[in-house]
Amino acid sequence: ANLDEPDPAPRPVRQQVSRERSSRRPQTSQNSTAGTLGLTGRAGYSKFQSLNFLTYGIEGAFQIQDTLALVAGLEAYSVRRALDPTEVPVGQPAVVWNTILPFNLGMLYKPSSSDIRPYVGVGAQIIPGYIKSEGATAYGFRARGGVEIGRAHV
Repeated sequence: ANLDEPDPAPRPVRQQVSRERSSRRPQTSQNSTAGTLGLTGRAGYSKFQSLNFLTYGIEGAFQIQDTLALVAGLEAYSVRRALDPTEVPVGQPAVVWNTILPFNLGMLYKPSSSDIRPYVGVGAQIIPGYIKSEGATAYGFRARGGVEIGRAHV
C-alpha cells in the first residue's frame, strides 16, 4: 500500500429501506381473534326413543370480540324408518328416509384465546316443516356449552 497517497473519500453507505407496505388496518394483538370468521362441520349419531338419527351440519362463527362470537348454522337429522304396512301407499317402499333441517342462530362466550377454549352460549332453533300440517314451523331455545380443541389456522 502506498502511504503517501491520501485515503480515498469514504463511499456513502446506503441505508436499507424496508419495502413492505404497512397494512391500512389498525394494529391488534397477534392473538386477537376479533373480526375473524370460522366454519365448523359436524357429523354424528343421535338416538331418540326408538329412532336412530344420522346427524350432520355446518356452522359459521363471526368473532365480534376476542371472547364473543355470533354463530349461525344448518343441521340435518336423518332417520331411516320402516312404515306401518297400513301407511304404505301402493307401489311405494315400506322403508323411507326422513330428514329435518333446523336452522340455528346464537351467541357464544369463549373466555380463553388458547387452542383449548371452553365456551358457553345461547341460541334459537327454527325447524321448518317439523309439524305435519303445511307451512308449520317449530321454534326452540337452547343453552350450549363445550370445549373447542385446536383450531385450524388458514
